Amino acid sequence: MPATLTVNRNSPEDAQQREITITLDGENVAKLTFGQSISKEIPAGSHILLVDNSWNKQTATFAVAENENITFLVQNTSGRFSQFLLMIFGAGPLRVSLSSPVAGSRTAVM
Repeated sequence: MPATLTVNRNSPEDAQQREITITLDGENVAKLTFGQSISKEIPAGSHILLVDNSWNKQTATFAVAENENITFLVQNTSGRFSQFLLMIFGAGPLRVSLSSPVAGSRTAVM
């Protein structure tokens, strides 16, 4: 029985700009904009999740058991200088962040 990986991009702190590319074990899975999510069945075992907004990247290594659901939260965030650039120019460097995993998200499906 496969496990399920879910990646959400729905944090209220998200800058709501730039796509975030989701890669699992070297394979592109999705490009998420604010408010989107992706769920994918994956085999049990160890995996590497990479998120990339083309300004920077974050990775998480995790293991999942059969029938287990695991959820991560991704978001783009900006510092004060980036917020200024976003307001003036409509673009600026954003930091991508990846929670690993979301609290209470690991559940076994019976």
